[in-house]
Amino acid sequence: MKPSRKPIGRFLTIVGVCAAVVSSGGIAAGSELNPFLGATITLEAEGDTFNVSVPAATDGSSTATVPDDGASGAGWAMDWTGVSFDADPFIAGNFAVTNAMAGPQTFILTVTMPTNFLTGGSTTIDGGSALTIADANFDSSASMSTLAPESIYSAEINGGTVARTLFDDVYNLSSPASPGAVNGDFGNYFGEAGPAVGLITDVTIVHTFIVSGNDKATVNSTFNIVPEPTTLAVLSLGSIFVIRRRNN
Repeated sequence: MKPSRKPIGRFLTIVGVCAAVVSSGGIAAGSELNPFLGATITLEAEGDTFNVSVPAATDGSSTATVPDDGASGAGWAMDWTGVSFDADPFIAGNFAVTNAMAGPQTFILTVTMPTNFLTGGSTTIDGGSALTIADANFDSSASMSTLAPESIYSAEINGGTVARTLFDDVYNLSSPASPGAVNGDFGNYFGEAGPAVGLITDVTIVHTFIVSGNDKATVNSTFNIVPEPTTLAVLSLGSIFVIRRRNN
């Protein structure tokens, strides 16, 4: 009987592809396999809701940016700058919200992006948020605070699973007692253990906060998920083993 020939060339090609995925940390592969599927920015004020829809990429791109702009409604105004998305996944953006009412008002600002990102079951997360509160009506008093029991910043995946929070309840950021004064605060995290899920279907940052009457608050936030290289390496080696067994 003539011995069968092993498809060595195909095997080496697959090894090379898997090695490339491992060495890149999965980022390049994520960009190629996960096109940008769209995003939504929603501001909920008391009695009013505003939406910005970011259409899905038509050219297969994994990234999208939102032109700097603004909007206003009954008792509120919002401006946004530097808003960007990446299906890897990553969200970033700066949002300034003005309370145009005489008394305190609650705002819920949600930035969400659908994706289809395979993690291998283990991830790390990076992110942060910078807050400012400004005495926009020059009455020497302004504050930005939590709405119990929510945090001002909540990074979430897959329909509301919380990955990380910042500025937890009870939190209050006040301006100095002088007309037009501004105050700020910042929190971040880097390389922390993230959600242990195999597939991420959506990524969201929810900001929930109360702003004093006729004053202005800003949130400048990011959320990034990275598959752990060791997990990718195990997945790649497992794929090679299965392929070799099938070819034997």
